[in-house]
Amino acid sequence: MKWKNKGHEFDETGRALQEKKEVYLYGAVPIAQDLIKLMEWLHLGINWEVYVVDRDPAKQKNGLCGCEVLSPEAFFNREKKDALVVICTSFAVEKEIRELLKGRLAEDIPVYSHMTFLYEQLPIYFLYAHDKVFFPSENMLPSTICNLNCRDCLNFTPYIKKHHVASLEELKRNVDLFFKAVDRIYLFQITGGEPLLYKDLQSLLEYIDQNYRSQIFRLELVTNGTVMPSDSLCAYFKDKNIHIVLDDYRRAVPERAHVHERIREKFSEFQVSYLDNYVGKWFRMYIPQQEHPVLSEEELIRKFDVCGTPWCSLRDGKLSLCNYSMYADTAGICRASEDEFFDLSRYQESDKKALVEFRLRYSQKGYTEFCKQCNTWEKENVCWCDPAIQYEKEKEV
Repeated sequence: MKWKNKGHEFDETGRALQEKKEVYLYGAVPIAQDLIKLMEWLHLGINWEVYVVDRDPAKQKNGLCGCEVLSPEAFFNREKKDALVVICTSFAVEKEIRELLKGRLAEDIPVYSHMTFLYEQLPIYFLYAHDKVFFPSENMLPSTICNLNCRDCLNFTPYIKKHHVASLEELKRNVDLFFKAVDRIYLFQITGGEPLLYKDLQSLLEYIDQNYRSQIFRLELVTNGTVMPSDSLCAYFKDKNIHIVLDDYRRAVPERAHVHERIREKFSEFQVSYLDNYVGKWFRMYIPQQEHPVLSEEELIRKFDVCGTPWCSLRDGKLSLCNYSMYADTAGICRASEDEFFDLSRYQESDKKALVEFRLRYSQKGYTEFCKQCNTWEKENVCWCDPAIQYEKEKEV
């Protein structure tokens, strides 16, 4: 989005959200439980009355995380004032729920997907109701080095001429600057590259935990499942409740399948919380020599808005408007412009609203330079392929 009224883009939305008194989470699944715990952690219960809607009689009898559970019939028959609805189901079921709600709710009751509620509405509400900065997510790369060389890596690893390996002090400074500006964050993620190859990884995690864990709802690390973590790291993951996303590339790199299987065994042995992350297809954001139409400024802004990638990265004391644009810049694919970054070293209290707007994809230009070569994020991308197809490495990393 292009800034039209910097620092005031969400004034109307902020006022509307503050007028809401009831939040209905439709679907008593882990997504709803997670949102209830998050809102409790953000102390939003003092402003909103939270209800859950689910067909399960047992949940209706016992409640969920301290919230009353209504049957769909009771929900539709209930008088709802100053309410909003959040659909807490999978994307596959969401369309069905929206059709069910259509025509049965008053026009002034907004309906959000759980991702839209988390990534857009909560940051705005937290800012206007509490004068605090809440980020849905942020990721940080200690290093771009990876032991794999995936053709369609979203960090564009095959195109990096010179890898960036941050010093521990540099990473600490980035973390300090970030949490000086951001009061609370849902997901703070360490990724790469392959973070298990970073020699000071545990020291970095210890620094984050000791200084900022109270500001982080979920601390997470992503690994490609081909590098064995040490016993001390596994014990630390368990002790500090660090969630691990364990990517599964056994079909693409069968010679490393035994490592993935051993990691799973080790995580179970150490009782590490992890997600075994297998996906059947990848989307290709960048394809070398692919021709793209020359777009006008208005068309680029529209492309960026429609793309809607919810991710951004922290590096060199700056936030990126789009993490993939930052990765393309690092890989030498496309030079990012200055307005694609928010410099945290210059942050002041008066910048709160502009910071949240930037995190929610507002900028001076309204798009990134990489938009000219990018096939867009998952929802709009039509270029799909098998995951983790390997290029032969041409250089030592």
